Amino acid sequence: MDQVKTNDATEALTSVAKHDQVDTPTKNPIKTVAKDEAADAVAAAIGGSVSLSISCLTVNDMPASLAFYLDVLGFKLFMGVDGDRKMTATDDPAVWPSIIFAILSGTGESETASDLMLATRNSEDAIGRALGDGPLGKGMALYLKGPDPDALAATLPPHVEVLAQPQTKWYGTREVSLADPNGYTVTVGKHTDAPCPMAEQGATGGKTE
Repeated sequence: MDQVKTNDATEALTSVAKHDQVDTPTKNPIKTVAKDEAADAVAAAIGGSVSLSISCLTVNDMPASLAFYLDVLGFKLFMGVDGDRKMTATDDPAVWPSIIFAILSGTGESETASDLMLATRNSEDAIGRALGDGPLGKGMALYLKGPDPDALAATLPPHVEVLAQPQTKWYGTREVSLADPNGYTVTVGKHTDAPCPMAEQGATGGKTE
């Protein structure tokens, strides 16, 4: 029974990683499971089903954060808002110190939300008060797709910290993990058809990463 479960999990994760190459009805095999009645009950109680809309990261240094997400990862600045609530959409770094809130747009194709919001830490709002002076980023990770992990790693500026060098995971995705300027983990993954020994170990119930 454990063998069957392991094989099913491996096939599911591999198919999800390859979702751009799979026909629409089977893009997410996890959705083929029976409808979760408990989830339906929660949705009815709270007035609707939940889905991810957009991620918003609290940041300590907006210019450094914009430089990382725009110049290193290739996002585009869709909109920035300064302290006077005036909007800007310029990529001019000279303006970045005045921005307290920004919406970034992904440049690749995605079936899920590809925008990212950044908000400067503010001790006067509820979230800022809850955070206090504590560190940011602990336990929070972003998973991005599109760029080639090896090409990205080869072009990184010296100041960008690499948490995990490019490697092919057991579910068939080539990944590299970086630390953003605020301590968040950013993993960039791309599916590869190259043989991966870990995939065989995962399918046979062996130890996986």
